[in-house]
Amino acid sequence: GTYDLAGLTVRRLGGPTEADPDAVGQIQFEITFREPLVNPWSAPAGFSHQTIDLYLDAYPGTETGAHRLLPGRVAATPDSSGWDYAFTLDGWGASQYLAGASGEVTELEAGLDYTLLADRRTILVTVDRASLPPGDETIWRYGVAVLANQAIPSLGIHGLRELATVPSRFRLGGGTGAINDPMLIDVLHPDAGVQEETLTYETPVGTGSPDDIDVARLAKIPMVGAR
Repeated sequence: GTYDLAGLTVRRLGGPTEADPDAVGQIQFEITFREPLVNPWSAPAGFSHQTIDLYLDAYPGTETGAHRLLPGRVAATPDSSGWDYAFTLDGWGASQYLAGASGEVTELEAGLDYTLLADRRTILVTVDRASLPPGDETIWRYGVAVLANQAIPSLGIHGLRELATVPSRFRLGGGTGAINDPMLIDVLHPDAGVQEETLTYETPVGTGSPDDIDVARLAKIPMVGAR
């Protein structure tokens, strides 16, 4: 249950007021898991095993932004959408990214404010609204994914635990051996069976680098609304 996503809540904090008409406020994301997160490796943020990605599609239906997820994920957004902003975080740190209209990705210099709440099931992320794409927040769609953090970078790929056909001490099992096996353990969707269908690819790729695989041959993550 500590890799199982249970929900995403998004809220706006602050904004323009009579005293400060130029204020833009912040956006908070609450990512909830089914079971409490544990910290056997003493990570500063209070949890050790999970890497969490959030991908924001600010302009649904336009296909602007990036389609391939962050490096090492071996997955993409659906054909009808792209991501315009993303963050990834684990027990040791976090990064934020913006994607341009044509898909070029830039890492933001600003740090990311996040904390594990007292229930140990909810990670609260606070982002300055100015760091996010402009436009109507009510139409935003989100892809949320959980991956296995390696904690020993030299044994993983992009800080993630590798996927193999048979599990071992530092590798996840369940892979097919194809290099386009997605590295995602769980993705957020309210309906049963949807994530299994979307994370399935049609044609296995046997050789090469996962970063060079055509996006059309990658598994796709669901993009959903938040409550």
